[in-house]
Amino acid sequence: MCAWGLCSMQGWRQSMEDEHIAEKVQLKNKQYSMLFAVFDGHGGDEAAKYAKQNFIRIFKQTKSFQNS
Repeated sequence: MCAWGLCSMQGWRQSMEDEHIAEKVQLKNKQYSMLFAVFDGHGGDEAAKYAKQNFIRIFKQTKSFQNS
């Protein structure tokens, strides 16, 4: 069993611009691990959303991940 939590705070901006990932990822050896990432919205909400939508796909293409 795996347990984790998440908390966010908007701050002074009118909307939350940060994004996050908390996903189970299957490794090459068929075992599973967890991937946690926070994408800070200081680059704008579109940049954070893009990172969230594309990070896992790009991460899985890296040599380090392929060799895990």
